[in-house]
Amino acid sequence: MLVAFLGTMHAGAVYVPVDPANPAKRNSAILQSSKATAVVVDEQTQRLASIDSAVQIVLSQGWQQSARPLEQATQRSTELSNIIYTSGSTGTPKGVATLHSGLANLLASMQRLLRFDESDRMLAITTAAFDASMFELCLPLWCGGCVEIVDEATRRDPSGLIARINNASVSVMFGTPATWQMLIARGWLGDPTLKIVCGGETLSRDLADKLLKCGDEVWNIYGPTETTICSTVEQVHPGTETVSIGSPIDRTTLQIMNSYMQLVPQGVPGELYIGGAGLAQGYYRQPELTAKSFIADPLDAGQMLYRTGDLVRQREDGSLAYVGRTDHQIKLRGYRIESGEIEAVLRDHPNITDAVLVMKGKAVADRYLEAYVVLQADVDSQAIVTHLRSRLPAYMVPRRVIPMGKFPITPNGKVDRMALANRSSEGELGSIDLPSSDLEIKIALIWRATLDREMDRNPNFFEHGGNSLLAVELLSRLEDQLGITVPFGPFYNNPTIAALALCISDEHRDLTTDGAVPLNSPDQKVPTLFCIDGVHLYQALARALDEGVPVCGIYLSDAQELLADIARGKPTQAIARPETLAKRYLNVIRTEQPNGPYRIAGFSYGGIVAYEIAQQLIAHGEQVEALVLLDAPLGRSIAKSRGMLAHIQHSLRITWLKRFATYDNEEAPDRMRKLEADHYEQRVKPYAGSALLCRAVEAMGVRRDRP
Repeated sequence: MLVAFLGTMHAGAVYVPVDPANPAKRNSAILQSSKATAVVVDEQTQRLASIDSAVQIVLSQGWQQSARPLEQATQRSTELSNIIYTSGSTGTPKGVATLHSGLANLLASMQRLLRFDESDRMLAITTAAFDASMFELCLPLWCGGCVEIVDEATRRDPSGLIARINNASVSVMFGTPATWQMLIARGWLGDPTLKIVCGGETLSRDLADKLLKCGDEVWNIYGPTETTICSTVEQVHPGTETVSIGSPIDRTTLQIMNSYMQLVPQGVPGELYIGGAGLAQGYYRQPELTAKSFIADPLDAGQMLYRTGDLVRQREDGSLAYVGRTDHQIKLRGYRIESGEIEAVLRDHPNITDAVLVMKGKAVADRYLEAYVVLQADVDSQAIVTHLRSRLPAYMVPRRVIPMGKFPITPNGKVDRMALANRSSEGELGSIDLPSSDLEIKIALIWRATLDREMDRNPNFFEHGGNSLLAVELLSRLEDQLGITVPFGPFYNNPTIAALALCISDEHRDLTTDGAVPLNSPDQKVPTLFCIDGVHLYQALARALDEGVPVCGIYLSDAQELLADIARGKPTQAIARPETLAKRYLNVIRTEQPNGPYRIAGFSYGGIVAYEIAQQLIAHGEQVEALVLLDAPLGRSIAKSRGMLAHIQHSLRITWLKRFATYDNEEAPDRMRKLEADHYEQRVKPYAGSALLCRAVEAMGVRRDRP
């Protein structure tokens, strides 16, 4: 990713980052809007480049040898540097076109303020599609320092991120308040040499005081994408006042004005307007929207200002205190969200006539999105969620969708959003399948205290308002109230009340050891289907086979950490090799079933390990009745390079294929999928048994858009 970014800059082209995790429709809209003429991808992300006008540049495994030196293009500071797409109030993302001069001014200012030099090392944890990632990537290179980029698996795992911080010897790190709160809640004690940079949303005094104990310096930065990432900076010191968003960086002008475009006195709230070197060119190919937000400076002829929509007041020392918003824009865990975009997507549903979005919760960890809708016909809640997820990133999907006959109205005829924000969240769409066992009820009480809602036993924690910060809180409560220690990895694999209860079991299974979890209880006395590398992943499959085949999920206590090592590019590390993992899984399987015949299944990387387990069983003289590979790269490798596509084992009926429901392989990190194939492509061994090589046809109830 860094190479692609630097190559784009070196060639004089405009950089437009696209997040592979976003829905395909959203990424397609970004590519169309930006008029991209070339798309840099790897083998796993080629599907993103779905427009005919763009040339694909594929970074293959051998790109280092095949790349030709480029002559540096002549660039003017007034030329576009990048286009960053943010949430748009009209229902589609809007592209902010920023200049080289703005980025250069930011880097020079931050180099001076942070005293960043060639001895510094920054840990980059922000996804590439957000503007703050350019600050993380470019500042170290601008100063001759070092940048260490964190992979997705580590970024979302608080324990893994803490380990990376402790082991990387970083001197500077940027994070949102939600990120820093998550680390502290997970037990991070800090680093006395670390400069902590915080931005993206309001930094509370309570969190600021905690961060001051965790590092050498704490800096609070503020700025919209339209003014190139950061416009004001403040070094945070102990105190009782709310944390200031600071004073302007170099070559930046700030104006605080009222609705009549007049300056307000010191201490009086007003809307913040920003001008200067960081000002973007506008919204790419959207002149009308640009004209509304980028206006002429009434106090300085010939200069332009960006209308932020943020209310601030100036303190006696000249710094700014953030007060609120003039519109309905939302900041949630560092993400900037236009409520109008989500409302527009909801209104596009054929059975929804109107929609309003609000944010609830006051503390960082408690904030979530809630949507209220007026229906013209009954609609299944899952259908609405499916509709939203097909168009919006996960962080923009509301935790709750609540039907109403009509919205409350203010005296001037507008929707009373304040009344909705203060309304109790009753009447949520869908029926409730209440927890049943004692353990499920205990977990549900903790679940409710964490998410502030009644929970069905089956919905996914991370799809109903949960995030990494709340997961840390939930796991801490499990340990404090029930005396059960659940590592992040098993919880991530079992993110429902029912699945977590199964995983723990009434006997309080020790999740710090490897183990097995029965997923159903059929009457037939037939061999169990052992599912590798996960429990929650295979629950839908177990339900589909409930009347015919026993299904058992096999997990390793440290599976997430091992897979994270693979994703970081360490697939040959002995502890994470398929042969080693297979032995550990096999020990658990043979404890459950000492002798064959065996049935083994594996999804994605689990399929590679399942294949190795089958090899080891055969080597020990055991019968492998069925080997089921779901979206496994190994299966494609066999079929492609060895011509060994085995016949389908008739003991597993082919009709079951239509009922498989598991996670889409596209959710796995792209780098991990590539390593899966590379690591095993040249090491496939002959397999004499039968194999069922298949592709899951549904993902969490949503049919795939590819065969």
